[in-house]
Amino acid sequence: MRSTIKSTGILVFCEDKPKLTIENLPDARLQGVLDTIRTFFLRSTEEGRLCFKELYEILTLPDNRIGLKKGVIPIYISCVLHFYKRYTVITRDNRELEITAKLLESVNEKPEDYEIYLENWDEKKEAYINALERIFSKHINEYEKEYNNFEYIVRAMQRWFLQLPKYTKEIEKRYAGNEQFAEIEFHTLKLKNSLRISEINPRDFLFNKLLWIYEFKQLDLKILKDIEKSKLILDETKVRLIQILEAETRAIFATKQHKEEASLYSVIKDWCETLDENAAAHMFNNGESKLLKICFNATPDSQKFIEDLAKASVGLRIDDWSENTISSFLSEIVAFKVSIENYNKKITSTNGQIVNKGLYKISFIDDNGKEEFKTFDKAEYSNEAHLMYNDAQALIEEYGESLSPNEKRQVLIDIINKLLG
Repeated sequence: MRSTIKSTGILVFCEDKPKLTIENLPDARLQGVLDTIRTFFLRSTEEGRLCFKELYEILTLPDNRIGLKKGVIPIYISCVLHFYKRYTVITRDNRELEITAKLLESVNEKPEDYEIYLENWDEKKEAYINALERIFSKHINEYEKEYNNFEYIVRAMQRWFLQLPKYTKEIEKRYAGNEQFAEIEFHTLKLKNSLRISEINPRDFLFNKLLWIYEFKQLDLKILKDIEKSKLILDETKVRLIQILEAETRAIFATKQHKEEASLYSVIKDWCETLDENAAAHMFNNGESKLLKICFNATPDSQKFIEDLAKASVGLRIDDWSENTISSFLSEIVAFKVSIENYNKKITSTNGQIVNKGLYKISFIDDNGKEEFKTFDKAEYSNEAHLMYNDAQALIEEYGESLSPNEKRQVLIDIINKLLG
């Protein structure tokens, strides 16, 4: 049970009844106990981690002339922690733990399993932690700050890393255009790899690992600029990729008549205007219709346009891309443009009349009397297609006269309409 007790301005984690307060204890004895615990904590600043077993022996063994009962020790420890909690690290099996009432109860049960370390604090470390908090502020959970002075920042850094697109987290080179890749700054790669680890010792990570990553022998506030730079590189990786894809897609569709100032949106719209209206009604064999629809519905939001084009062309959102996906995307866009333009040449050479052999045209008239049609190429039957044809014909014959010919036609037309999208 966790409760708080107000006594002389001190917050205490108490495992007993709320009525038990520090005020019930003799003042002289209280001060001596607090000084003993405080001295023990301060020793860890110079000597490193100290095991709680030693502290419990000091407080409980008769030889030390204190002779406390074990059950009340968490109250005294929590009293001292109130003043040193920001700089205190409690570990078990080398893993830093949240300082809570429950933890103090666990320490009380098995003090030999837990160690404490009091960070030797100064203004430089204070500025360092405050700056990291500012850099990763969007990912900090305020309630975590109550329980641990270092872990909440490391958790914020991990949350930031985990929300990055998979593409950003996985690649080791960034796309520079023209199917060329540039090395990602080495320190940034090391930061990425360090944040992949699920179990991180917060103090060691902030005051040792980060210094190693950025090649500092001791804490120097200059490291903050390097950390911010790495964060900016990773935050902008996907955005920069989309910007390059925008430029390369524009280059694919642009003509000599386009000025350098022409946006991707304008270039795509101009290209669409060169197409015969029948092109939009044709059902292409390799998914060109989806891409063509995206082009016809393009808006000035070029980022959304590229993301829609990317998903439709390679079947993956840019977030999930790899380095190889970029080349596949550009190849698909080039092939799409060629396919559409080749079809456009065929129908414009016949003055818009669809007279190609092996081409089907299906026309629909809606409730408003407006005619819409779709065209598609004749396809050769595969073995599976033959089986499907035979099964469908047998099923139609099986219904016999229970369905009228008009109903059977309607069913087939509705199925075709769905396939035409």
